[in-house]
Amino acid sequence: MKRQLAFSLVLATLSFIATKAIESYGVDQFYEYQATHFQKESGYFDLQHPVSIQYLPTGLIPFSEISSMDSLHLMAMQGSGLNGLVRLNSDSNSFSILSPLKSTQHLSAFVQVDSTLYLFDDRMDVYTSTFPYDSSSTRKISQERPNWKSNSACFHQATHRIYFNPEVDHPETNRLRAVYTFNLNKNRFVSEPLFSYDVDAVERFASEHGIRIHANRVTSLKDTVLGLTVIPSAIAVHPKTNEVYILSAIDHSLVVFNQFGFITNYSELDAGLFPNPTGLTFAQNGDLLISNEDFIKNSIVRISWNKLWQSKGGKGLVFGR
Repeated sequence: MKRQLAFSLVLATLSFIATKAIESYGVDQFYEYQATHFQKESGYFDLQHPVSIQYLPTGLIPFSEISSMDSLHLMAMQGSGLNGLVRLNSDSNSFSILSPLKSTQHLSAFVQVDSTLYLFDDRMDVYTSTFPYDSSSTRKISQERPNWKSNSACFHQATHRIYFNPEVDHPETNRLRAVYTFNLNKNRFVSEPLFSYDVDAVERFASEHGIRIHANRVTSLKDTVLGLTVIPSAIAVHPKTNEVYILSAIDHSLVVFNQFGFITNYSELDAGLFPNPTGLTFAQNGDLLISNEDFIKNSIVRISWNKLWQSKGGKGLVFGR
């Protein structure tokens, strides 16, 4: 009897492991299919000539992250240590403050999925909030926390996942970066990163493509040298190319990856147009929006997405192909 029970337990365990392996393989295959079969649109951004610069109304606390809600509205997160969101109307240049978390909680990142807000506090607990996006309409959904904390996040519609830039510890010695995900279908963090990348590889890409780096970094010996630090301050996925854009405010730079973590582009931002770039998002038509955090005047710079058939014979910085 004991042998039969033990044998049944072994069979049940093996069956469970096999089911999980098949499930994991199926999920991986689905994500790979979505990445490889995405219908990309070729085009470019002219980062030197934005289509508009919108200066936001006074009275706004500087914010650190933005997300496009629709053609007229943006959602922005207030600075580190606060728990409020700002709903911006780009047409009337007005705003309203939302407080989806209790005053004792601090917001680390947020994304909008349809009409629902997914909120991540500074302990990486996960909440959802629905209209009117106050604490009474917010509920906690997470059971586990990852071993990292979020620096910024974005929603990837094609695979129904949230992408994260984790905070970077000891950037002078640690040159490895990663993008992690949260599975919205299962409401859980994925333990393995979507992809990892090395800051040295970004520097090599720039060198191999004749892109001069103007930023400085501090080495482990406390020396200041020419090079990149790449502390990600924002992340977004281009709706027309499916590429992952990571903004590094400290370097005034944009690094672009495909869904498998291969670098496809790199560019530096003009400090005159982008004095303190902190937030990054895309409009549905592919336009790039970058926010500048400033205690005197916050602004949002909009760069037009130009399809290649529109740009034939034109000039400008080709970026994002």
